[in-house]
Amino acid sequence: MIVPVACQYLCLQVEFDLGTVAGAPSLPARDHDAAAKKACAQTGIAQEREVTARGREVPSADIQSVQKLPFDSWSTYPTDCAAEEAPAIKFDFCYGGLSGASPRLCVRVLTDLMRYDGVTATRLALHALEALEGAGAEELGETSKPTFAPNPPFPKSGLRALNSLSMLCSIVLDLAVSPYRCLWNAVTRWTVPRTTPEGWLWHYLGGNYEPCEIQVYSPESNKFKDFLAKADQLRAGLGLRRGFLYLLNYSPTITSGVVSSAADLLCVDTKLMSAFREPGPPLLGSQLHIMNLILQRAMMFNNYGRHVHSFKAVPTAFSWDWLNFPGAMTAAFCISINGRFLCGLRGLPEHMELGARILSGGVGGEDPDLENGQGYGSARRMAQVAHHPQQQWGGDPKFLRAEAQLICPVGGQ
Repeated sequence: MIVPVACQYLCLQVEFDLGTVAGAPSLPARDHDAAAKKACAQTGIAQEREVTARGREVPSADIQSVQKLPFDSWSTYPTDCAAEEAPAIKFDFCYGGLSGASPRLCVRVLTDLMRYDGVTATRLALHALEALEGAGAEELGETSKPTFAPNPPFPKSGLRALNSLSMLCSIVLDLAVSPYRCLWNAVTRWTVPRTTPEGWLWHYLGGNYEPCEIQVYSPESNKFKDFLAKADQLRAGLGLRRGFLYLLNYSPTITSGVVSSAADLLCVDTKLMSAFREPGPPLLGSQLHIMNLILQRAMMFNNYGRHVHSFKAVPTAFSWDWLNFPGAMTAAFCISINGRFLCGLRGLPEHMELGARILSGGVGGEDPDLENGQGYGSARRMAQVAHHPQQQWGGDPKFLRAEAQLICPVGGQ
């Protein structure tokens, strides 16, 4: 197939300001693997043997620089029969500027989606940071659990087949008219919109495509509903008429569906009734071609929930990168950690320009309104990962090479 599909590995990153952490310079030398296993033992949400961690100093620990760091052998997964015995979740604690005025930490979280979902992996990483700062089991407790309620029991309903059939008919009809629409757009507009099946095909034709752009933001206050509204504005501006693709997490299983509006994303009952199937293992490999067909006309929205922890480090950025997911896919993502709302957008660079204008307060993505746009700040931009050895990147081969950075000696493992 010309259009790529995501692999089974997810790469998440959480950036922290360590200026408020006493003894921050000593953190890299602490036993990070022991802290991760302690987090498993204290929470019971993963087996200790399935989680590993390391700490190291890097030249720059901002989220954009860590995104470019090479993936060494520690960051890859075995592909033979021993794969199930290897750790599924890996935490790479990258420290920088510890002797200066702006010490930082960026935690790169890798997880095998066949075994653990991204929310579970992120939560464990945050617990591991608590342990590294010296928190005991009694300091984790209830306050360190995500404050959003688990999804309600999944109802039995005949609507599942109807939802799937309706989406299938929509896809088939869209594909049937795509040659004529492509010709019309080429003749009248001299372009093929990248938010259509033919636009995706055109984008990936020749296999010389580039990574998508990821923008991350750290608003001054909790702007979840405002961010959701602006994501909906971006979706409408790009002509993604199908609505939002969402995921419902029943760890370790998952289900998905499509809703037509941002308001529906806030209603659990609507999402339950709009789901395509009962919770099961995540779709991977060739099965993801179906998701690609849906996302040619929809926007993905990932809400990683609210998390409260006892560490002193201040979260400053969060990124979501399902390795090898098509760059033509448009997505929004967010998380709240200790009251700090972090969010971001992902998609083609020209689409992200529209997103940046919308978040800056511009109506319809036009001229920014500085008053209405207060709080999001400037977009911090980076490219999606293209250089992980196991993601099977099929685009421009120059992106297989990570930017060379001298890595300081590894600290405590």
